Amino acid sequence: MLSGRRFPTDEYMNTAEEEAARSAVCKVLFSLQEIDAPPGIDVSIETSVVFPYLYKFLRFNAFETLATLNEFFENPCLNIDAKGELNRQYVVEALIDIFRENKDVFTIEDRAHLAIFVARNYPKYFQFIRVSESVLQETVEMLCSSPESCHSDAELALESLLPVYDVKNEQYFLERIKAARFYRVAFALNRSMQKFSSALDIWLEQQKDVELADIHVNFSAFSDIVANAFKNQGVSLLEQARLFHTIEQNFETLISKNMHDMVVLANAYNPAMHLIVMKSHSKSLAFDYLRTLFEGSEPQNHGSA
Repeated sequence: MLSGRRFPTDEYMNTAEEEAARSAVCKVLFSLQEIDAPPGIDVSIETSVVFPYLYKFLRFNAFETLATLNEFFENPCLNIDAKGELNRQYVVEALIDIFRENKDVFTIEDRAHLAIFVARNYPKYFQFIRVSESVLQETVEMLCSSPESCHSDAELALESLLPVYDVKNEQYFLERIKAARFYRVAFALNRSMQKFSSALDIWLEQQKDVELADIHVNFSAFSDIVANAFKNQGVSLLEQARLFHTIEQNFETLISKNMHDMVVLANAYNPAMHLIVMKSHSKSLAFDYLRTLFEGSEPQNHGSA
């Protein structure tokens, strides 16, 4: 009903029906205290908590309740900015209050879903929602501590939050998201900070994590790192040296999986990379690489190094 559709047919209501239904639901859902139920209807609620009806729904199924509110947030009826009126700010504060006052009641998965909700909607409705720095820090920490069941959603939520989140300690933050296995976020941040060797470390680590394979596993992400590091005049010689060393340490792995692409990449951006093959422990791998370099022959498939 909050989305303007009838239950269970999912058909849309007309404007008058929608407004009446939404008003009735919101009056109960966001009530601060118990409301007298119609005769013959017995509703058992916790009267000692704030927003007892919203609390009851969250206890029953936090994920579905937050998913419903997430859809409700798209309704322009919440664009009201007046204090005390039902708007997005009011709903966010209600949710935060409920979870803070009942820490021992909700599971870590429930709290992760709240963090996902806040992280997605705060930047989306930035002009309507104000969130304190402490709440944002708690949100980020909860996203990084999310259980495996919502790991992907948590990383997507953190990506949404980053443009409006002021990172106080970049090094700690990078270590935290890497520990959380948020490879996509860690890769993008290191790349944007021109920490190309660290970005490559993350790219290589992600390839080992078969459960989290995504667009950054492919070779184009590695090509992008090399191109930006060795062709961008703003990159320091020290960072270029670090990247070269990381490539050197993983050269056999890289050429065994992408031999022709590695030859083309080295030719285009740093021919000195070719010399690394002379240190290879695999003579056959080194021979195929040199043959690809000088003759353009198709390399044999060696699999993983």
